[in-house]
Amino acid sequence: MQVSFIGLGIMGSRMAANLLEKHKALTVFNRSAESIQKLVKQGAVAANSYRDAVNDADVVFTMLACPEVVEKVAFSQIGFLPAMQKNAIWVDCSTVNPSFSQKSCLLAKECGIRFMDAPVSGTKPNAENADLAFIVGAEEDDLATVKPLLEHMGQRIMHVGKPGKGTAFKILVNSLLAQSMLALSENILLGEKLGFSRDFLLD
Repeated sequence: MQVSFIGLGIMGSRMAANLLEKHKALTVFNRSAESIQKLVKQGAVAANSYRDAVNDADVVFTMLACPEVVEKVAFSQIGFLPAMQKNAIWVDCSTVNPSFSQKSCLLAKECGIRFMDAPVSGTKPNAENADLAFIVGAEEDDLATVKPLLEHMGQRIMHVGKPGKGTAFKILVNSLLAQSMLALSENILLGEKLGFSRDFLLD
């Protein structure tokens, strides 16, 4: 199976390194060359462009910063989507809004591409240690194809529904995290007013 990875930032570079270690054959591309070279030294193949990265790929992973970047990388005049093989699978691990994932799915279908959204729960250490949780929106057959690759990068794969549902569920996770942080902050402030030190409360 030919696999490509686009987006080699803090998370993507570590995910790609774990994928490369287990799967061996991996083509990579990133806007900055430094991240590419690190993976090339580990055995990855460097592509010359977004489109070059996906030409012969059966599965393409993207891990990008925001919807605007995915828009440019996938759908613009230099975007990779039209260059993908028919019936290949695009797995977008970027954290984007649900409506954007639905748009990505529709545009992929128009090009004869299968689409999965698989945002992650976890941070840099989880990515480095292949300990991420993937929240997946996908058709069952597509997930069955990609699951062994996801398992090289994470410990938990949660299939929450059809394409688009992964990013929808990730929004709920992020919302819960934000509310927990707010509640913690409010309680620390209250604790300080009641005479406790901030260090004591944080401990």
